[in-house]
Amino acid sequence: MEPLASRILFVRHDGLFEVGTIDQIDGQYVQTQSDTGFSADWTHVVAVGPRILYVASSGGLGAVGHINWIGQHVETQSGPTYSIDWTHVVAVA
Repeated sequence: MEPLASRILFVRHDGLFEVGTIDQIDGQYVQTQSDTGFSADWTHVVAVGPRILYVASSGGLGAVGHINWIGQHVETQSGPTYSIDWTHVVAVA
C-alpha cells in the first residue's frame, strides 16, 4: 500500500476522533479510522511536523501522536505533562 499523500484529523470534545485523507485521483474524502478512544476536552490540537500535539489547558493533560502510513492514529506519549491554563500552543519550525 502506498503512503497517504495528505492526512486530516478531526477531534471532538467528547473523545470521538476520525482520521482521513483526500484521494489524490478523484479529490474525495476517504475515512481511514474513527473511534472514541481520545481523552475528552482537548483545547489545543497542533501539527508539529509529522507529529500531533494535544493539550488540555485546564488539567495539564497532554499527548503526542502521529498518523501512520495506513492512516491510523498512533499515540506515542500521554499524561499530565504540561502546566495548566495555556492559552496558545503554536508549532515553531
